[in-house]
Amino acid sequence: MLLMMPWLTAVASLLATGCGRCYAEEICTAPSDTTARPEMTDEEFEAELRSVKCGLYVAPSTIEGAGNGVYTVLDLPRAWMSLGSDLPILTVYNTKLSQPWGNYEHRLQPPLEYEDNGAMGGGILIMGAGIMCNSIPGQTNAGGSEISVDVALDARKDPGAGAFSDYHVSLMNGEVLAAGDEIFLDYGEGWLEARGIMDDAGAAAAAGGPTASTARRRSVKWIEENGYCIDHMYVKKSTVLQAGRGAFARRPIPAGDAIISAQMLPIKGGKEVLRRRTDVRADAASPTDRQQITNYVYSHPDSSVLFLPTSLATVINHRSSSSVKKGEGPNVVMRWSTNDKKTRHLLSVPPEKLLTEVMIMDFVATRDIAVDEEIFVDYGDKWQDAWDKHVAHWIPPKDATATSAEVSAMNSNKFDRDNWAWTDAHFTVCIYNGVEMQGLSLEEEFVTDRMGVDRNHLGFQLLGAGSERVPCLVGKADEKAGTFDVFYFVDEEDERLMGFVSDLPASDLTFVSFPLSSDQHRDDGHRFAHEIEIQNFPEVWKDLLLVS
Repeated sequence: MLLMMPWLTAVASLLATGCGRCYAEEICTAPSDTTARPEMTDEEFEAELRSVKCGLYVAPSTIEGAGNGVYTVLDLPRAWMSLGSDLPILTVYNTKLSQPWGNYEHRLQPPLEYEDNGAMGGGILIMGAGIMCNSIPGQTNAGGSEISVDVALDARKDPGAGAFSDYHVSLMNGEVLAAGDEIFLDYGEGWLEARGIMDDAGAAAAAGGPTASTARRRSVKWIEENGYCIDHMYVKKSTVLQAGRGAFARRPIPAGDAIISAQMLPIKGGKEVLRRRTDVRADAASPTDRQQITNYVYSHPDSSVLFLPTSLATVINHRSSSSVKKGEGPNVVMRWSTNDKKTRHLLSVPPEKLLTEVMIMDFVATRDIAVDEEIFVDYGDKWQDAWDKHVAHWIPPKDATATSAEVSAMNSNKFDRDNWAWTDAHFTVCIYNGVEMQGLSLEEEFVTDRMGVDRNHLGFQLLGAGSERVPCLVGKADEKAGTFDVFYFVDEEDERLMGFVSDLPASDLTFVSFPLSSDQHRDDGHRFAHEIEIQNFPEVWKDLLLVS
């Protein structure tokens, strides 16, 4: 009984009434009456999440014409609490066709800025709530943690290496929020300007000026009646070997209930647009050349229509219905939502009319699912056959090229001199912003003879990929002090030079893979879309049957 008291107190505070609460459909803009609790721990908040039926919802936004938005139905009594779970980050490359995911795409940023070679139009998608939150000048109340790199597999021994993203981020509230608050992210001025909505008033609000207003809030009852839950699952290391991370139940889910309702984005152009090397002709690319995002795409065996889920459904792993003992198979099936009015309508239209529409897919429990149980769906027989063949024919690489796991390990041992010299697979970058440096001409003997740098050095060619971290060379180190003396590659007003910095903190230096050298770019990586026999898949979309 004593163990439950903090939970009961937290839930009771949720049900408390007072000013700042919404009690009807109308949007509230009253100041929050949430009591700040700066001492609340992440573990206490997770316990609170598990004690209620849902913590985060998707429901119609308070912004007119913006579609859906993300809401908290729990008070968030301190800033920088992780909302829901870690979110996977997918790298996408220009498909030469304007894709629906373009509205949600962000530029490559640390630590992903060197995944692209500068000619492939690379960007990132922050899945889950990160892709579903809206933005409005002056209303930003949430943001992301630093992007983390978790290289779970080693390409020297794991056939699954490169098949899934190593990058993750947490969505966090930036201030105390009340139950019913809509969560807003800062898309950046560039996003607003590109859409013609960054006027003087918007700029002032974005800067925290007088046009910024109070929170936009709905009643919890209205959100529950008009939205759907998106935090029944959380992410951690999968129980499946070679699978990386997986989705696990945060709460008990009865058979027949949806553990998640996922927004599905159609992909224009079919599988052929998912080529990775978009900077070369299709006939010049490898036959196995596919973007990593291919492994997150859903389809049907009889259809060319492809969909990308935007929610944590992206991390639900595979378990075959036919290759395991009874009771150990998948515990969810996929079914187009019958509750979403727009989805019901689109199920009757031809596939060519889907190309700009977002639909809702329910992942429905086939049996009772226990708390902390991993969630599985059957990707289909074709996917299982493709994976089995991949494993059977996979040969560990024998070249000396550093794998993502090996480069990641270098960052745990930065003072090992063997890691300092650049190779064909890795190089060093250093934090650039705010660093004072001494300029060294390329004509100086030390630069040319001792460092081997001239104006054609690869370090200068890599400039421009990132503004926060730029290529650098290690001179010497003081391990006791935890610092390096480094030389930055600098190109200012067409003058190339080296910038010397002494006593750079080790935290400001990172080993990274060369563009197109990380595991996601391997030609021997597994690439195959999920072709699933979705229960209510429309006959009109089964165009491959018509072709055959």
